[in-house]
Amino acid sequence: MERKNVSLSYGIHRSPSIGADGELSECVNLIPKNGELTSVLPPKDTGIMLDEGELLLFVHNTSKYKNYIYAVGNTIKAFRITDGEREDFPFAHALENDESISHMQSIGNTLIGITNKSLQYFLFKDNTYRYLGNKGPELDMSFGLYGYLYESEEITVDISKNFLPEPADNPLFNMFTFPVEAQQQISEQLSPKINEFINYIKSFGNFTESFFVRYAYRTINGYYMQSTPILMTPNSGRFPYLPCSTQRYEGNILKEVKTRITAYVGRLDYRVDKEAIDVLRQWSDIIQSVDIFISEPVSYYVQDSRNYVYKKPSSFGSIEFIGARGGILSVGGTDADKIYARTGNLSKNTDFELGAPALSESDYNELVKRVSVFRKVRSISLDELKAYDDIEIDAEILQNLNVQEALPDDYNSHEKIKCNFSFIYNSRLNIAGINRYPYAFPPKAVVNYTNGEKSGNETVRKTYSYKITVLIRDTGSITAITSAASILNNLGEWIYYPNPNAYRMIIEKTDSAGGTLYADLQLTKHEFLNGAYYYNTGMDFTGKKPEIPTDATDYIHEPNKIYTSEVGNPFFFPLSGINTVGTGNILGISSATKALSQGQFGQFPLYAFSTDGIWAMEVNPETGLYSSVQPVSRDVCNNPASITQIDAAIVFTTDRGLKLLQGSDVVLLSSSMEGHNTDEGIFNISDEFSPLFVNDTEQFVEMLRSCLIAYDYAHSMLHIFPNDEAQKHYIFSLESNEFASYVGYNIRTVINNYPQTIVQSGNKVLSYDNYVSEDIYKGVAVTRELAFDDPFCMKIIHDLRVMSYRTKEKSRIRIAIFVSNDGQKWFQLHSLRQHSFRFYRIAFFTEMSDTDTLSGVSMMFDYRRNNKLR
Repeated sequence: MERKNVSLSYGIHRSPSIGADGELSECVNLIPKNGELTSVLPPKDTGIMLDEGELLLFVHNTSKYKNYIYAVGNTIKAFRITDGEREDFPFAHALENDESISHMQSIGNTLIGITNKSLQYFLFKDNTYRYLGNKGPELDMSFGLYGYLYESEEITVDISKNFLPEPADNPLFNMFTFPVEAQQQISEQLSPKINEFINYIKSFGNFTESFFVRYAYRTINGYYMQSTPILMTPNSGRFPYLPCSTQRYEGNILKEVKTRITAYVGRLDYRVDKEAIDVLRQWSDIIQSVDIFISEPVSYYVQDSRNYVYKKPSSFGSIEFIGARGGILSVGGTDADKIYARTGNLSKNTDFELGAPALSESDYNELVKRVSVFRKVRSISLDELKAYDDIEIDAEILQNLNVQEALPDDYNSHEKIKCNFSFIYNSRLNIAGINRYPYAFPPKAVVNYTNGEKSGNETVRKTYSYKITVLIRDTGSITAITSAASILNNLGEWIYYPNPNAYRMIIEKTDSAGGTLYADLQLTKHEFLNGAYYYNTGMDFTGKKPEIPTDATDYIHEPNKIYTSEVGNPFFFPLSGINTVGTGNILGISSATKALSQGQFGQFPLYAFSTDGIWAMEVNPETGLYSSVQPVSRDVCNNPASITQIDAAIVFTTDRGLKLLQGSDVVLLSSSMEGHNTDEGIFNISDEFSPLFVNDTEQFVEMLRSCLIAYDYAHSMLHIFPNDEAQKHYIFSLESNEFASYVGYNIRTVINNYPQTIVQSGNKVLSYDNYVSEDIYKGVAVTRELAFDDPFCMKIIHDLRVMSYRTKEKSRIRIAIFVSNDGQKWFQLHSLRQHSFRFYRIAFFTEMSDTDTLSGVSMMFDYRRNNKLR
């Protein structure tokens, strides 16, 4: 007689071959732990009940509050628990009819809902949630210049060093250049006066030279959602205008003139829709102010040059003389009813003029195209914003513009974004599976505002309706977006769109009678900014409507990019936070470090799961952004919903089974589950335990394709739920590396609320947590074939004892023995005093507390060998 001890330290093993004694074919509501089987505690009942049709989406948890976000149909709501009772917030946000929410994230008191159409933002403030929208609010601020024509006191200019006589009168030639000596003489007199004139205007916060203006929202972390740079032109052409009222000749040599430095003087103002201000003020916790930035002046005037010329009255214009052409300025009306129009030419052929040193037209245009630095000149708090106001700028700021704060360039911050996957790490929102919906800026927000035009010496209000269609060529496709209409007079000479891949712009212009004309413009990529522009002296409008490619979409698809937001600011994804991962489609993202919010910089803190493998992204500890991307594994996840963060590793599913990623190593966890499911029905011999015998409807690896995984941090277990209403799911213990199953509940949603995992089962809210229970739990464990040392010999068991430890009086363990000679047909053995059999299996029916254990069985047996005499 021999003794055999079978230790129950294994979980489920489904290989068809004979394995180690003690491996289980089924293990229901029990789990191997420290070499023994112990009862699996069900998740803790939080006592929170949801009503019929309510689905828990997220637990918004901070140090100050814990709120539960849920959906009823396509409406998002929230509640909290106060003194053990559910208290709903006065908040409800209805999604669009074709919009559905997949999951939610949070950073601080900002909640982010990820839907099939956009990112939805909510703010918890004043004891309730407030819907912010699907991107930052658009202010669409429109800039104008209002002012007047200003001239200095009369200046007598001595030109006694001029010795060049004028040639005989020639009606086709009326511009003359002074000799060098006279040039220097004039410059010494006029250059200080011109500089004094410009600085005097600046001392009132006003402008005489062209410049660019843009605004940006200031948050606690920096700037985002900048406007396009808008060219403002109070004066164009030769600046300043120097008309000469009196000229003195000696013979035919000009010796003296009397002139006044003349220019249009403009003050910057803005217009905003009141409704846009009201929306922006709802973002006051995020947006601190609207800051105004301008560029250094861009002028035809050349400082310190000696190149003075003069022009005599003539019935013919001078090709060489670039006259003062006026600009775009308010020239009539009062306050908010001002008329903004082109001021018209100042230079007249009938006037005698001095010509200040000026750039050539081409050189001036190159300066305009190269402007890329913008300095802050004014900060407007949200409370100060008005529908119409002028922008007061301190004189010292204008006179020392180059030392003011510079605005970093923007990147697509106006776009609405849709993503399939998101992950919070280091207080940054990481998103992937992206569609970007470019914003179509209304014309009023991209040009110097005008609402009238000059008619002779009068300024009249006259407007047209403009729409702009922008075409963008990106990621191998074409995107076409069309703006809302703006009522303006003209679109000026400069239009910019903040995307360097924008290549074409179609302008639709409609007059008051309904007549429509079109301009088809080709855009040029800006050399120093993230954008493209059109810059010319005019637009050619025709009645022919340009064709838009029929395959153009309204979004840009970026399947292999990860966007990382600023710290604490999930609204803005800077250019430095965009990374390209491989060439496939990103399926999901997760971190392999512990789920702490700050200070966790591992070697590979973020992993991207893609159709071309797994990629690791290293963090730059100085910036918090990702500095490099490198491949880790060729494994491809087949179920993005399965990607689950567990302390310092990640589990995910593939076509081979459940895998674990740690560092750069990928390990298969589910090799023991490869094989056929056991027909539990043949062991269903107890009505009391029959609810625990649930047949699988599909192979384990097939079930993984659509499963949900909940991580029980407290007990280091993975709960793997089929995507159906089955009451049975699988458990993997990360301590014993063994599988078991559990029958008793199913789930509708899984929410990571570290160190808890929250699930909804039916209408109950449950929590995987560490708690003490006095309850007794039923469980079943069935061994695989006990082959002893010789699987081909017949054996007879004489004695069998169960090894267990029970702490509760109500705890008990019952067994049933099954036998077979072919390993296919099994029969229950009702007495040990029977024939010998080749294979034995033992079924354990347990009623144990979570402190009870089942260690195994000890058996006395004999072999019945065929080659021995009996």
